[in-house]
Amino acid sequence: MALEDLFAQTVDEWKTHCYNKSFSSRTDDYLNCDAYRSIILMGPQILPLIYQELKKEPPSQEYFTQKINEF
Repeated sequence: MALEDLFAQTVDEWKTHCYNKSFSSRTDDYLNCDAYRSIILMGPQILPLIYQELKKEPPSQEYFTQKINEF
């Protein structure tokens, strides 16, 4: 499987996980996922794919607000 295809499949798995955890306000609930860890382990070579994904579907502003408020 090509890296792009593996990335797309894994991102879809993570999005499903996040949707199922959407009731939670804890960031750890979203990041405690095998798909998320798999994305991280793909390494820096997937950064262009992450940037493409962010252009298609920017993250929720609430995520940034929560992270900023943790400081």
